[in-house]
Amino acid sequence: MKLSIFEKEKLLNSNELEYGRYSTFFRWIESDETEIFRSERDSIIDKIESLGGEFGFKGSKTDIRNISPGCRCCGEGTWSCLFISGICNASCFYCPTRQDTALKPSTNTLEFDSPDSYAQYIKDFDFKGVSMSGGEPFITFELMIKYLHAVKKKNDPYIWVYTNGSLADEEKIKRLKDAGVDEIRFDIGAFDYSLKKAEMAASIIDRVTVEVPMVPEHTELMQKLLPEMKNCGIKHLNLHQLRVTPHNFPKMLERDYRFIHGQKVTVLESEIAALKTVLHSIENDFVPVNYCSFVFKRNFQSAAARKRYAGVSAKTGEGITQNGYIREILSSEEHIFTLEDFMKTDRENEIFTLTYFNPTATGKVCNTGENIEKYHVERKKMIRFRMTYKELKYIFERIDENNLFSYETSGKINENTPDFNPKGGSVSLKDFYEIYQLEILRGGFADYF
Repeated sequence: MKLSIFEKEKLLNSNELEYGRYSTFFRWIESDETEIFRSERDSIIDKIESLGGEFGFKGSKTDIRNISPGCRCCGEGTWSCLFISGICNASCFYCPTRQDTALKPSTNTLEFDSPDSYAQYIKDFDFKGVSMSGGEPFITFELMIKYLHAVKKKNDPYIWVYTNGSLADEEKIKRLKDAGVDEIRFDIGAFDYSLKKAEMAASIIDRVTVEVPMVPEHTELMQKLLPEMKNCGIKHLNLHQLRVTPHNFPKMLERDYRFIHGQKVTVLESEIAALKTVLHSIENDFVPVNYCSFVFKRNFQSAAARKRYAGVSAKTGEGITQNGYIREILSSEEHIFTLEDFMKTDRENEIFTLTYFNPTATGKVCNTGENIEKYHVERKKMIRFRMTYKELKYIFERIDENNLFSYETSGKINENTPDFNPKGGSVSLKDFYEIYQLEILRGGFADYF
């Protein structure tokens, strides 16, 4: 997604703050490299499109023609992933967090003491897709089975399980199928890229997926595995972009990657390699490949969580933006206007207050009753503006008229500039960008800088 100069400055400062003095050791992309790599990416995108590949979710995901039903639930905001524990038996260099602590089953800051409480949560928010992850969920296999049975008994979502495959065997896979699991996803990168366990599972479960972060130096190996995946019954290959965290950055720095700024630090070569693998698969009619960019994961998954919590915490008259934030438009008489009513009225130079809130679950869950209000949500104030009616209306008209930083269906970044002029008022171009960011769910691929 195309970022404004204000956003870039904010993200640069945020990343430097997160990594402190270590940020100087990162091999950040150079300014004279950005156009080179962006052109390379666009060239690959053009070839993917010319062969029929489709980009979806505002151009932040490809190829969406044959993605898993679970991936579609994710993009549509109807997916819940339960982290059944925090323990894993692998040591992948790219793992974003520690995996050595026994934790309560949790999701989106909420912890669940019982399978029934989680099943009720799925029902309360009407999730269409549910997954079990970890750590490595097979380590706590019996606990996972209990949660699966509870979810299936109270609901009928599409269910899948993530695993590195090390502890999987025929008996356990059959038990997962009996518990209602529709799909199993294997991170084969955890143990030497072996397809043995995935092939075994494909003979039992209807849909088996290989899902791994795209390690650039393993591009050739991954492409060589594509025909084997298809021949052994694997339905999908999902590739994620490598991202950097305070946990994994020492191992990341050991590799000769170029790092790019964003809401989190990501690996440039990982995205290029993933798109090349998508193209290679389409050219040779191998297993369908889905590239899950970090922009997609961060923007769509975060917006989905905010919308769920906004739905139970927004007050009468307040709106929920496309990006999931709560919008309050308050008149001088302290009357809350919906955006629709505000745009219809005409109050000349009356001062209005525009406030945005970030709805966030506090982690408190009351297991009594059947009401979704039992999930306690905190409304964190993000930013507040005071401006005249004419100024505020002008902003919303601009946002509505042209999709600022719009994206082609391919994920390329459209270079159109916003049709906005502060007109000497109290609202600056920076304020306009800030409001747009809170209003609009943005897509496309990363802006290299």
